[in-house]
Amino acid sequence: MTTARQVWESLPDARDRAFDGRLFGFRDDYEGPVRARLLRYRPARAGPGSRAVLWLHGYADYFFHEHVAEQVAGNGYAFFALDLRRYGRSLLAHQTPNFCKDLSEYYPEIGESVRAIRAEGHETVTIFAHSLGGLIAGCWRTEADDETVGAVDSLVLNSPFLASPFAAESPARRRAMTAAVEAVARVSPYARLPRGGARIYGPSLHREAHGEWDYHEPWKPNASFPVRAGWLAAVIRGQQRLRSRLGPGVPALVLTSDRSSRLESFGPLALETDLVLDVDAIHSELTGWRPQAERVVLPGAVHDVTLSRAEVRRLAMDHVLAFLRARETG
Repeated sequence: MTTARQVWESLPDARDRAFDGRLFGFRDDYEGPVRARLLRYRPARAGPGSRAVLWLHGYADYFFHEHVAEQVAGNGYAFFALDLRRYGRSLLAHQTPNFCKDLSEYYPEIGESVRAIRAEGHETVTIFAHSLGGLIAGCWRTEADDETVGAVDSLVLNSPFLASPFAAESPARRRAMTAAVEAVARVSPYARLPRGGARIYGPSLHREAHGEWDYHEPWKPNASFPVRAGWLAAVIRGQQRLRSRLGPGVPALVLTSDRSSRLESFGPLALETDLVLDVDAIHSELTGWRPQAERVVLPGAVHDVTLSRAEVRRLAMDHVLAFLRARETG
């Protein structure tokens, strides 16, 4: 069951001055009431009949990428962004931030978002998804029992979380570690799992540390949120399901950095490599996709390529806009 406010409303945070929002409510789940919020970019909004772009964020994240919205809308595409349940503007006080037991929990708000976008007169949608959002988008496109699935005819995936977090391990050790996560998740889904490495990625982005971006740290903490067993088991299952289906089944543009780094302290590499995922493992996963994904490797990009230094993110967006134009011409 879904309830939705049928009007677009202004948002209270000054950071959101260029957006209005629409709130979706859903049936209570295992933690109680659930909601999700869809944002719409107001300036230079494309007219009815145009393609729309729907942004999905990653883990320990939410939408704050006004510069992306401005470029997409400035090139004739309507822009929307969804804060998934338990994330960002959708997070409620009683909820465990960013937690889920299965990625399918997010399918209702994606479907409702596409319905709302189509109600605005946009018949086709490209989902532009980052990291975990890329995995969720791919799984939704192949698994959701929703009439809106067909409206999404392409994906732009920004460093998608496609590969096992244990991809660097031997096959035997990877199987053992996966089994251990699943075993813990069954008996204690909220158990916090140990994490190696320093928490450098957040400080590399925020303007009060080493970066240039202003975002609401309670929704995107620089130290991230704890990784819980139930969440990680859900991610691994989603990766396995998408792999078994040979990808999302629609044209996809995949953007990544050219290399990954694991740093113990902040340094120049933090501003020009992926500190979160193994980009080689991402590309290995793409080899089985049908149709084959279009891949773009961006030297000097960070994990969220749209938050890289100016010349890198400009090149990334050039590729995104070219992909969108190609979808228009077939």
